[in-house]
Amino acid sequence: MGEHPENTFTQRKLKPSLSIPSVLFVCMGNICRSPAAEAIWLHKVKEVTGSSDFDCDSAGTISYHAGEKADHRMRQALANRGYFSVSTARQIQAADVQRFDHILAMDRSNVEMIYQMFGPDPVLQSKLHLFCDFAGMQHRRDIPDPYYGGLHGFTMVIDLLERGCDQIMDRLNICPATR
Repeated sequence: MGEHPENTFTQRKLKPSLSIPSVLFVCMGNICRSPAAEAIWLHKVKEVTGSSDFDCDSAGTISYHAGEKADHRMRQALANRGYFSVSTARQIQAADVQRFDHILAMDRSNVEMIYQMFGPDPVLQSKLHLFCDFAGMQHRRDIPDPYYGGLHGFTMVIDLLERGCDQIMDRLNICPATR
């Protein structure tokens, strides 16, 4: 991986990219699934495009863990695969609906909660999708929450997120030519 991603992304100055759509990943607490999706997405898109000049973030539907790092088990499982989560948990905000091109929720309860928070806004409706649906994962609707399980659950979630991020990159035509 060369440079340590913490140096690259901790204080990244995001500029609107003309070719890489902005993505917000959302789960319940923003300490397991969505920061993992963010870390994987940042790594994969940078690896393919050679650029870190794109907007990606993660958030939760609740603020309970706001200000915390990702769960230590998820950070360890990510590190075992060469990914690094540098996100700090936060709750999704109304401004995110305007800021991001795509808002990808990890499960159906996250989608329901986001609609409860912001109402049936047409802009939100055009941007909010289940991660699995947007990734074309035909036999799965939700990314399971590994929080109450063992390490196997965290590695299974990373497997699903890696596959999904690859498929989303294909869907959005993110390739070396998008630089």
